[in-house]
Amino acid sequence: MLLAAVGQIQQDEYNMKIFEVTQNHKRKLNEAKARIDHPEDIMFDENGVEGAQRALSALMHTAESHAETTTIKWDGSPAVVFGWVDKNTFIVTDKAGIGAKKYDGRPTNASDVAAMIYNRKPDSPGRAEYAAHFGGLYDLLKRATPVKTVGKIFQGDMLWMKAQDLEIDKENVNFQPNKVPYHIDKNSDIGKKIARSQAGIAIHGVYESADEAASATAEPTPTSPDAVGIKSVTGLVVFGPSTNLTSETVVKAPAAEIKKVQALINSPAASQIDDMLDPFAIGALKIANLPDVFKSFINYNARRGQEITNGKAVAGAFMKWLATDSGLTANKQANIAQHLKQFNAPFQTAWDIVAGLTIIKHKIKDQLDKAVGADTSSVQTGAGHEGFVAATPHGKIKLVNRPVFMKDK
Repeated sequence: MLLAAVGQIQQDEYNMKIFEVTQNHKRKLNEAKARIDHPEDIMFDENGVEGAQRALSALMHTAESHAETTTIKWDGSPAVVFGWVDKNTFIVTDKAGIGAKKYDGRPTNASDVAAMIYNRKPDSPGRAEYAAHFGGLYDLLKRATPVKTVGKIFQGDMLWMKAQDLEIDKENVNFQPNKVPYHIDKNSDIGKKIARSQAGIAIHGVYESADEAASATAEPTPTSPDAVGIKSVTGLVVFGPSTNLTSETVVKAPAAEIKKVQALINSPAASQIDDMLDPFAIGALKIANLPDVFKSFINYNARRGQEITNGKAVAGAFMKWLATDSGLTANKQANIAQHLKQFNAPFQTAWDIVAGLTIIKHKIKDQLDKAVGADTSSVQTGAGHEGFVAATPHGKIKLVNRPVFMKDK
């Protein structure tokens, strides 16, 4: 009886470990879906070749149905979350605040908004001024958002938060919320409106409730200000996701590259990528974050101005980076190296797929850039832009030149 009991305890512990790893894997999948993915990351986000197939399918759909699915990605910051929670209560916060557990992250007046932002980092230089300007958005957004939207919570990115963020020269009104500079003819109608304003916001998503917005796994539904009735008001200029792409705009899917990546995904080596990234197997080796390590290597290259477009060269470069610049402990480095020795073919194939998806992404993005760049009347297309977001049946993806926006200065 005692042996049987001990055996049952051991089995229960084993089952619990499997449960914990499985739940952690599910959590990572949900968190991955809560943001807009780089297509070349999805295989690692979702621990396997199904992610690679989803990325390829999303890219193909972007090329084929760009007019219905693709909008220009504003390069704004910071993100703001706001809306009427009931007919008498309007909140302004951010993603950290809306889901806060240890403090009230849903302030209902300008002073409380400023206090929330300030109290997170009270010792940070310039925090008081930043918090005051963030709080100043409350009355502007409240006036811009109709009460008929009650219950829905909106998300947007600030393009400028105070008049001092605008630079006006002889020809243009200029602002640069992040890395993309925007230059608008100051004599145009929109230019005059911007010059007189206090703030500008690009609205791009909506949640069905504040509780949904608070969830770490929630993804806002794409929307536009026109669709929900949010309008510019004195002091605030409201923009939405936009593109001048039409069904007549020709974007050719790079057939040869797509065929090559599909063949890689269908290959015997690719069928073992799931085993290489199996959450339980890598968890047992204490390298559960292996998919994130692979993504860190992609970001490492981007910060140095490089995209991964040659899978053959990258496989060896990864092992060198692992030993020199990964920042991982010696034990973890050794465990990863030992684990990957068992998966030489799938390891190489995974990087071939990443390289292929990156090439396809750029071939599509380059065509979209040319199409929207021809329209200099648009605030976004006439000034430059960060990239594109495609809301496809296979999930949302972003088409961005990572080295341009991540490269260390």
